[in-house]
Amino acid sequence: MIERILAEADTMESSGEFDPSKANAHFKIICSSVGLKVLLPKIFHRLQSEAPGIVLEIEQHFHGVASLLLGGKSDLALVFNKIEENGIYSHPRILLDTPICVMDPNNPLKNKQLTLNDLSEARHVEAQMWPGWRPYYTIEAERLGATIDTVAAVSDATYIPIFIQGTNLISGMPSRLADSFTENIAKARFPFELEIAMSMYWSAASNRSPINSWLRQVCIEE
Repeated sequence: MIERILAEADTMESSGEFDPSKANAHFKIICSSVGLKVLLPKIFHRLQSEAPGIVLEIEQHFHGVASLLLGGKSDLALVFNKIEENGIYSHPRILLDTPICVMDPNNPLKNKQLTLNDLSEARHVEAQMWPGWRPYYTIEAERLGATIDTVAAVSDATYIPIFIQGTNLISGMPSRLADSFTENIAKARFPFELEIAMSMYWSAASNRSPINSWLRQVCIEE
C-alpha cells in the first residue's frame, strides 16, 4: 500500500491532477470470460497509448471476489456476480448482454427459435464458475418448466466450443462471447428474453486512489 501511495505521488502534476502517462503501477483485475474477450482488449490498447507504465494482471477467481478486493489482493473486478457487502463500491451494468444457445454447426437445432421442449430433450454443457454456480439461462429455463440435462461442466465458458464440437450437445453463453468464436460454432435463440449485466467492483480503500479512479473511468468509457 505504501508503495502504491508513493507511486501515485509521482504521477501528480503541480496542479494536483493525475497524469496517467507518468504512472507506474501493477493492477490485478478479476475479469469474466466476456470481459477478457470483449472489454479488456480495448482497455489494453488505451493503456498502451495513454499509460504504458500501468501493468495489468488478469485473474479469474469468481468465488470470494469481495474478500479478494477487501484484502487488497485484487484492485478491480469486472464480473457478472452480484456483490453486496460493506466496504465494496460498484458501477452496475458496465456491460449488458443476453445469453444465446451455442452448438456444433451440424446440430439440427442451429438457427432455430428453440422451445422449452427442445431444451429439455437436449444434453447440455454448463460453464460453472465455481461449484454450485449455475448459468443464468439454465436457471431461467428451469423456472419456466424445462428440465436441463447437464452432462459436462467446465470452469470457463471459452472451453465450451471444444466440448460441443462434433456432438449434439448444446450450451449457453453471453452473445458477445459467442460472437468472438468465428468457427465451429452455431447459434440458436432461447425461448425467453433474459438480460445479464456485468458490473465493476472495487474496495473502499482504493475508492480515492487517483490511479484506480482513472482506470475505472477507462473501463466505463470502453
